[in-house]
Amino acid sequence: MNFSEVLRHLQNGSLGSRKAWDDNKNHVARVVFLQIDAHIPGEAVPKMQSVPNSVKNMVADKGAHLLHYTNQMAIIDITNKTCFTIEGYSPSVQDTLAGDWYSIY
Repeated sequence: MNFSEVLRHLQNGSLGSRKAWDDNKNHVARVVFLQIDAHIPGEAVPKMQSVPNSVKNMVADKGAHLLHYTNQMAIIDITNKTCFTIEGYSPSVQDTLAGDWYSIY
């Protein structure tokens, strides 16, 4: 599957991965997903763990009533079986041209 094909699966809520990312035992090591758009009420921002205090202060100072998360792609490293790591992901040229993508779930 190529990137444009797996992107359609991601848009429907599936996970995507590449054969090139699998570990040497053919176990999935990393997966990509599209984060679900979210509207975060301004009063919830001070309790958020995923944004620094500087963002919290700016939201409060500006009187924002809403944070809108939109169009984010992330990658999960699942090689450590007790603690997965999630980071923002922007596909490289190599990733977008690869034909070894597959969909999970």
